Amino acid sequence: MKKSDKHLLGLMAVLLLLVGGIYSMINSDSSPKKINTQNQVKQVTESPEIAPEPIKESIQDNYSEPTFVAPEPASQKKATQYQCSSDSYNCGDFNIQATAQEAFIQCGGTSNDIHRLDQDGNGVACETLY
Repeated sequence: MKKSDKHLLGLMAVLLLLVGGIYSMINSDSSPKKINTQNQVKQVTESPEIAPEPIKESIQDNYSEPTFVAPEPASQKKATQYQCSSDSYNCGDFNIQATAQEAFIQCGGTSNDIHRLDQDGNGVACETLY
């Protein structure tokens, strides 16, 4: 047998092995399948040695509705009780204008500005705190 014939026989053997392998793959039904596992599509190759692992838990299994705690309505908040019988406060006693305004209104507003928190009488207490 010539060297070229041996080479040709070797190529034919390789070709037969490739064709045989392709043929067995087509007929073995081991092509990838799509399966639906708990609403998740997975690509799995079916094989007797390898089985798909089940999904242990999902986000939906651990989900719980958030709880909402509404803030206390303003009408239910305890108002600070200010001393309104004598001149007890100055604008310097308050950190913010809103607190001074609260005391001013609680003690009578413009009709009874006992603490003199509204110097110009326009109904706005401690304007310097703005």
